[in-house]
Amino acid sequence: MENFFRYNVDGSASINIMLIRLALIFSIIFAYYFRNSETLLKWSLNLGTAIQLLMLYWYLGNVELFLKEGLPLFHCRLSAIMMFFGYYTNSQKITKYFSWLGVIGAIIAFTFPDPSPYVWPHVTNVTFVGSHIFLVISGVIIINKKNIYLSTRDTLKLTFIMNTILMTTNLLIHSNYGYLSELPTFIGIKLPRAALFFLMTMCISLIIIMLEKKQSDLQSNN
Repeated sequence: MENFFRYNVDGSASINIMLIRLALIFSIIFAYYFRNSETLLKWSLNLGTAIQLLMLYWYLGNVELFLKEGLPLFHCRLSAIMMFFGYYTNSQKITKYFSWLGVIGAIIAFTFPDPSPYVWPHVTNVTFVGSHIFLVISGVIIINKKNIYLSTRDTLKLTFIMNTILMTTNLLIHSNYGYLSELPTFIGIKLPRAALFFLMTMCISLIIIMLEKKQSDLQSNN
């Protein structure tokens, strides 16, 4: 167990990327098939949040690492927590917004993985896989609920507020939450923070707006 929670970096994550991509595809199909199951949704939301707490527990063992990487302020971590919060407080627009963000984030995370540099199995790479799987399951089920509509204004407002909080945190503690200070190194592009903030805010908003409109059109035709 001590090895599972170790802090000494010991190399690449050694995750089978193709296998977890297949798991992602299976999770999307599985969630869509059981899209009317409130029981599955509750289990997925609860387990996804439990994984966030497990990750937080590990980060708290290293204060510097906790401040730089451990706060639940990356888009996917935030999505897991806000979906849980939105669902249990009946905040439908928040739930729908972070469902879209979570599904999009999980697909990006498994397409361009950037796991922590610990050999499997380790709490960081196990939670990396598990958290994104539950994000997709929860997100797909919530997105397919027909009684929740997210307007363009809602999307722009929520994205701006979220990214403003992330950017403010980054400026205060010199972190890179949401990749709003700099993009991942493998992308090879450097942008000024203001430009990156604008680009990320608009990209996230436009993707969700387009997906929401497409879904609304499909539901109207059914």
